[in-house]
Amino acid sequence: MTITVLKAVNASNRRAGVAGAAEDTGAAASQVRASASELSRQSEHLGAEVNRFLATVRAG
Repeated sequence: MTITVLKAVNASNRRAGVAGAAEDTGAAASQVRASASELSRQSEHLGAEVNRFLATVRAG
């Protein structure tokens, strides 16, 4: 192989590596977004439970 071909192959491999890393980053971002959404839902539920508990204690 000539040096020009080797450089072209190397550049192609680097582009593929960057594309793969970008895809992995996108997947991780989606997982973080889903986890944050679930955590928010659980937080709202817990807040409602705490409010009911405190209302019961105050009425007690």
